[in-house]
Amino acid sequence: MEALCAISTAAQRNNYLLVRLIVVSIAVFCVASTTKGQQHTPTPYQMLDLNGFPAGLLPNTVVSSTFDSNGRFVVRLSEKCLLNIPGAYPVTYDTTITGIISPGRLSSLSGITVKVFFVWWSITEIYVSGSNLVFVVGFASASYPASNFLDSPICSNSMISAV
Repeated sequence: MEALCAISTAAQRNNYLLVRLIVVSIAVFCVASTTKGQQHTPTPYQMLDLNGFPAGLLPNTVVSSTFDSNGRFVVRLSEKCLLNIPGAYPVTYDTTITGIISPGRLSSLSGITVKVFFVWWSITEIYVSGSNLVFVVGFASASYPASNFLDSPICSNSMISAV
């Protein structure tokens, strides 16, 4: 009789373990299936950092962005943005900024302009050169310390209508 009870107890223990294994397997499958395809998409600020740029190249008004596998991107701002960077030139950001990002280089840029000698020029490229950032405007360029762009600037749109 004791042997029969021991077999019955062992069978119950095995059934309990089997049921527990099935429940855990189902839970793992459910979690895996809900997170599959939901990869973390880096923010534009993180994409800048991943490619060697400071986050302060973009204002604090980003509302959405897309990046493809070739580095092409679209960044949308909540509104057009005017920045008066101390010691530099006025800069405007349109509501949509596009370009290509790669390590140390932002190219084919559109949506960012700078005012030099009373004329607004498109910034078409930005690249890293040592501890500096080089801004390309047509045939000219200007270099500034990357440390000037560590924090995302706050837009001052009070002058946008004059732009």
